[in-house]
Amino acid sequence: NTSGTKSAGINLFDYITQGQRDRLVSKTLDLSNVSNTTLSFKHAHRRYAQSGQSPANRDSLIVYISINGGTSWNRLLSAGENGQGSFATNSSINVAFTPQIADDWCYSGTTGAPCFNLNLSAYDGQSNVKIRFESVNDYGNYIYLDDIVVSGNCNVIPIGPIANFDADSLSGCGIVNVQFSDQSANNPTSWLW
Repeated sequence: NTSGTKSAGINLFDYITQGQRDRLVSKTLDLSNVSNTTLSFKHAHRRYAQSGQSPANRDSLIVYISINGGTSWNRLLSAGENGQGSFATNSSINVAFTPQIADDWCYSGTTGAPCFNLNLSAYDGQSNVKIRFESVNDYGNYIYLDDIVVSGNCNVIPIGPIANFDADSLSGCGIVNVQFSDQSANNPTSWLW
């Protein structure tokens, strides 16, 4: 997606059960002809902290990948703010968080975590891939995701040679000398006529 005025978000601010999980799962992706695959996304999150509360609540985001259409999953990333700018994109606040300015997001803010760019090349060539984003609630605040991009290099599948020839004479009576010329496509390296 390209940047715009909408994003995916999860309201962890109003949850009443600690540890509750929610998931955003992609459609099936075909990486069978892709190499050097990466997953990048932008996020925005500020921890919730009431006055005098230390440390602030610690919501987290986990990213998984499946190569069998979602039957089983491998963890790619576990992100939760540790107070050192490891996930939150700005300082803690005591109200529900909605990004208002570019500095609220990972790509622009001077405080907090950078955007994530995950190497998926170990999954190149797989045809039944799904990506899952999972939030884990700690009575905290909203997490927003935007501009989720899976990219890589498309590999062109080589097409084998196609045998073809032409003749300078296609009919005649008696003994006819015919000169054949190779018209084969896609670079053959040997011939057997």
